[in-house]
Amino acid sequence: MPRLLRRFTALALSLALLLPNALAPAWAQNQLPALGDPSGEDFSVATEHKLGAEIMREIRADPDYLDDPVLLEYLQSLWQPLVAQARARGNITTDIDQRLAWEPFLVRDKEVNAFALPGGYVGINLGLIAMTVTRDELASVLAHEMSHVTQRHIARSIGNAKRQSLLSLAGMLAGLVVASRAGNSSGDAAQAAVIGAQALAVQGQLNFSRAM
Repeated sequence: MPRLLRRFTALALSLALLLPNALAPAWAQNQLPALGDPSGEDFSVATEHKLGAEIMREIRADPDYLDDPVLLEYLQSLWQPLVAQARARGNITTDIDQRLAWEPFLVRDKEVNAFALPGGYVGINLGLIAMTVTRDELASVLAHEMSHVTQRHIARSIGNAKRQSLLSLAGMLAGLVVASRAGNSSGDAAQAAVIGAQALAVQGQLNFSRAM
């Protein structure tokens, strides 16, 4: 995960918990969901837009954010045809088209990676641009990230993270109650409860990500 993305993942999740309509369970599906299914009600497009704008305000002030006109023009020459084609295919509905930014940006990071953020923002590492040989190679990665946005995987992931956090908290509390009755071994039991609950939350996120 890029340095800049790691830095703002916690911010995204924290803001999501504070914004309205963010508290809702999410589920994984093997097939692409229909746009406008119940996931849109769990974490509304307006909420996602607000969250994404807040994250991007922080990112633009970060030294790893790169404002290079030449590279951005190259990036946009690949990105805009993908957006146009997604609109033509009906993958981008009127609701999300008007609400989300559909904005790619550059990250000063040598790792070969790209990532989607809430609100329709897609970050592209310089390392990815440097290693691609053809325009189509980079376009395929952009299309992959766009699918995360059009299928609202980010909103679903935030909802799933909230659910996993609640499960993790419940597990820790239950473990601590048991530990409090365990006599001299309560310290070890409490530590085991915390580690077990954290492992459960991590596994839940991995299962969700693989399904998406």
